[in-house]
Amino acid sequence: MMNEYTTLASHPINVYRKLLVAGIDPQPLFASIGLDVTELIKVPESRIPAHKMTQLWHLIEDVSQDQSFGLKLAAGGHPMNFKALGLLLVACNSIAEGIQKLSHYYEVIANSIHIELHYEIDKIGLIMHPRPNSDIHPMGADLFFATIFNYCQQLSLNTHAVSHIELTRSLPKDSTPWQCFFHCPITFNAQQASIWFNRSVVEEVSFMRSRQIAAQNEVHVRSYIDSMQSSFWKYKTQSAIQQTIASQEPSVENIAKYLAMSPRALSRKLTNEGTTFRNVLKDKRKDLVKQYLSDTNMSISEIMFLLGFHDLSNFNRAFQRWFDCSPSQYRKSHHEVKNDKR
Repeated sequence: MMNEYTTLASHPINVYRKLLVAGIDPQPLFASIGLDVTELIKVPESRIPAHKMTQLWHLIEDVSQDQSFGLKLAAGGHPMNFKALGLLLVACNSIAEGIQKLSHYYEVIANSIHIELHYEIDKIGLIMHPRPNSDIHPMGADLFFATIFNYCQQLSLNTHAVSHIELTRSLPKDSTPWQCFFHCPITFNAQQASIWFNRSVVEEVSFMRSRQIAAQNEVHVRSYIDSMQSSFWKYKTQSAIQQTIASQEPSVENIAKYLAMSPRALSRKLTNEGTTFRNVLKDKRKDLVKQYLSDTNMSISEIMFLLGFHDLSNFNRAFQRWFDCSPSQYRKSHHEVKNDKR
């Protein structure tokens, strides 16, 4: 089931660019999951649903036939890809302080994970946990840890900042790409995904430190997180719509009742977030119908009812407004893209 988790739009933008460099056409992959990179580039600080990023990883794995492709995407990667958070990490007094900041502000990157730090006498562990009902693709975990590894390599003169890495992915047929990238012991099939640092190395003062730059970007990061949290009711409403739309009329009254509040209170909260119930319902229906048409064999009539429509002509007119084509045309074009990739 899809949820309200999101990730930074700059994430798929960077993946798009890396795919081009690797000689893989990213356009059909992005189009098949409803991502328009030209729109994302306009506002790289915006958010996309985290499940779309997971879908993208599956497509990349299918096309590349390379389990280690996440590491290839990380080649030359830099924490600057995290925008203001990246600048904050680079300007910290030490790598250890940067790791600590990352554990405070990881939601900028993705709120589908939770990060905790574990301190030992000689090591610091950064442990990544998936949130309930979230799905972290192994390639995504590889890219995340590889970016952190690059951060350590770029800010430390000591090549042994990272002690060892634990990955929950199954043991690959050939683990050489991981060994060559990280140059440290790696545990596969681990109980948790984590990266461990040699404490004496990462606590050394960084030559890139700048208290002024760090302070300025920490203000931006906090402001960004505040703006994310301001969309809380939009995401709660989307989740409520998805969970109830097949069984009841998706009206503001019914959704407000499901959320244990009055319709006026819900409308007011959505207005404060710059949207309306009507727009939230439309966006969720569009998201769901793309999923149903692309990933299932359900009939158009079945999909119509699942989206809360009771008249096929009304559904077809709404779909035409949304996508400038009919549902059957959309499904046909999507399946053609899938077949072209095989």
